[in-house]
Amino acid sequence: MQAALNGESATMARLLRPVEPLAVLCHGDFCRNNLLYRYDSATGRPADVVVLDPAQARYASPAIDLSFFLYMNTTDADRTAHWDRYVAAYLDGVADATPDGRPAPLTAADVHAEMRAHGLYGYAHCSFFLPAMVNTEPPDVQKLTTCTADERIELINESGGQDADRLLASIVKHMADRGYV
Repeated sequence: MQAALNGESATMARLLRPVEPLAVLCHGDFCRNNLLYRYDSATGRPADVVVLDPAQARYASPAIDLSFFLYMNTTDADRTAHWDRYVAAYLDGVADATPDGRPAPLTAADVHAEMRAHGLYGYAHCSFFLPAMVNTEPPDVQKLTTCTADERIELINESGGQDADRLLASIVKHMADRGYV
């Protein structure tokens, strides 16, 4: 798995290759930590959002952003109960952004096909970030910046322990249950 998801691998290159007609401009690191909200003082609800850190922006499948965002920000129970609602909400957003008089550019079937073809990208990002997020010990940044690539991978693999393993396994199970892998 490590070799397949390596940033230089043929698998990652295939996941990032834009395929028309559904390719879009993607953030590439679309997650809650890259969103800044302004809240309505009367309702307490978000009124506006700014997307930060576009360093990984690329032209690719919408599944690049969708898979990372959903897998990183939902629980197994959320995915089981609400996945189709999440996809429908995404499609509603796309329809709202589609110019009047033009048909919506994709359907739920398209989203699921894109997730089968490109959704592993989200898992690859989660396999790095989720362990760090559940790790109760802050990482030794000095060690991470001075160690070899193999030592860095070992430190990341040890991060998060059984909680991280459980979270990542639930993502793989969801992807298998949905036919995405």
